[in-house]
Amino acid sequence: NTYGYIGRFAGSTGEATVTGVGSQWNNSGNLYVGYDGTGTLNIEDEGLVTVGGTISIGAAGTVNLTGGRFEFGQTTLAEFSTINATSGSMAGDVMITGVNDVASLTALQNSLVELNEVAAANEGLLYGSAILKSSLDNRATGEVETMDGARMQFRGEGNSNAGEINNFGGQIRFDQDLTNAAEGEINNFDGSLVVGGTANNEAEGFVGGRGQFVADGGWTNQGVMAFSAGTADILGDVVNDTGGQIVTSGGATTTIFDDVEHNGDEIRTSSDSRTVIFGQASGTGPYTGAGTVYFEGDLRPGNSPGTVTFGGDVVLGTTSTTQIELGETSDQLLVDGNASIDGELNVELL
Repeated sequence: NTYGYIGRFAGSTGEATVTGVGSQWNNSGNLYVGYDGTGTLNIEDEGLVTVGGTISIGAAGTVNLTGGRFEFGQTTLAEFSTINATSGSMAGDVMITGVNDVASLTALQNSLVELNEVAAANEGLLYGSAILKSSLDNRATGEVETMDGARMQFRGEGNSNAGEINNFGGQIRFDQDLTNAAEGEINNFDGSLVVGGTANNEAEGFVGGRGQFVADGGWTNQGVMAFSAGTADILGDVVNDTGGQIVTSGGATTTIFDDVEHNGDEIRTSSDSRTVIFGQASGTGPYTGAGTVYFEGDLRPGNSPGTVTFGGDVVLGTTSTTQIELGETSDQLLVDGNASIDGELNVELL
C-alpha cells in the first residue's frame, strides 16, 4: 500500500502483527501507528515492515520489535525512542535537532538490536561521550563537538558529514567509512580522528588541524587537508586526487606514515614547515611551497615516467629508495631549493 494507519480514528483500537519468514508489510508512503486512536504494531520472528516515508508513532501508539526487521525512511528521535526493541534489526534516518548529549541517546545504544543501518541524522548539536551503534549523518546545520578526554564512537555504516565536526582534544571514531561532503568541515585540534574504513574528503570539503588522523582503509582527497601550528600524524594510504590540496603551514610538521599517490593540485609545504613521507610516494602532482619535503621510503616519481616539481627543499633520507625510469622520456625531479640526496637509487630502462 501507500499510506498505512493503525488506530486511525478517535476511539478506535487497531493492532497489526507481522511474523514469520517471508511475511511483509510494505508501505511506499508513511505509516501512522496511533493516529487519533490507539495503535499497536508487532514485528516478530523475521517478519519485515518497510516504510518508504515517515513512521509516526502517536501518544497512544506502540511499536514492538522482537526478532523482525523494521525499515523506515525517517522518524524523530522522540518517536524512535518509544520503540520497544528487544531483538531484530532496524534501518532508517533518526532526525535529531536541538542540543543533545550523546550519552542521553540511549535508543541508539541498544545492544539487543542491530542498528548498523540506522543513521543519526543530526541537524543540531551533539556533544559528550558515548558509543552509538548507528552511523552519523551530520547535515549542513549539524555540529558534532568533542572536548578534551571525551570519546564519541559511531559503529554504523555510511557515515557522512555536511556540517561541522570539531574535536578539541578528545577522540571521534567511525568504525566504518566516512565521507566529508562538499562544504563539510572537520577540525581536529590535539585529538584523534579515527576512521575504521575509508575516509573520503570530497571536492570543497575541509579536513584540518593537528593531532592524529587515522583511516584504516586509507584517505581519498579531492578537497583541502590543512595542518598548522604543531604536528599532524596521518595514518593510512593517501590518494591526493584531482583538485586535492594537502597544505602544511605555520611551522608545522605533517608526517604521512603510509603510501602517497599524488596526482592532485598540490602538496604544499610552506616556509619553515615540513612534510615527511615514510611510505611509497608516487604520481606527478607538484610539491609547492618553500618548506622541506622528506622522503624516507620509496620515491617513484611520475606515472611511468613523469616530472615532479618541488618549490622548496627536498631530502632523500638514508632509508629512502628512489626509482628512476630512463628512456626516450625519463623521470625527473625539478627542485627549486636544496636537494639532499641519500639512500638508494634504482634505475629502470624503459
